[in-house]
Amino acid sequence: MQFKLCLLLLGITFALCKDIKDEQTCVDYFKTGENFNLTDIVGEWYTVYYWPPMQRTRTKCGTMSFKKVERTFSPLQKCISKIPESEPIYKCFYKNTAGRLMNVYYFGSEEVKSQLRGCEVTSGKMSKFIFTDLGDGYVMGISCSSAGRGVLLSKSLPTASEVQAKVDDIEVMKGRQGSPDCKLSE
Repeated sequence: MQFKLCLLLLGITFALCKDIKDEQTCVDYFKTGENFNLTDIVGEWYTVYYWPPMQRTRTKCGTMSFKKVERTFSPLQKCISKIPESEPIYKCFYKNTAGRLMNVYYFGSEEVKSQLRGCEVTSGKMSKFIFTDLGDGYVMGISCSSAGRGVLLSKSLPTASEVQAKVDDIEVMKGRQGSPDCKLSE
């Protein structure tokens, strides 16, 4: 009986992982019905947790900085035709694990935002992205174009127990494996 139950649970987990790779299934699964205003993310945020876990843990938490940019912002010119005229544009910049500065752009007034990568070099790759305000200075981001990859952002540097308490409260992420992105104090 236990063996059959384990096989059933593995099958359900596999189905969820398989289905979440589909962009629209991911959007349907993670959207909350609440629009996230991109002005609420302007500033610097710590990346404190990832789903699935990163292959490494940084000694110090990385940061993502968000700011509003104008349509005339020169690095956007190769991609500007992909962004509707009426949409404000927000740039996010951060250092990846190799230490390289990355730039990503977000726009959209609906709940599901558009994420534009690689605009400085190419015509950019468009992805679907969902931000959720979790309260208490936390925001969760889900990339539906990357199999539902999630990141927990914090406005201030929390302790390990504060992050775990917040993660434990995120109902939609229960059952998904994740881990802190950096060493946090106790």
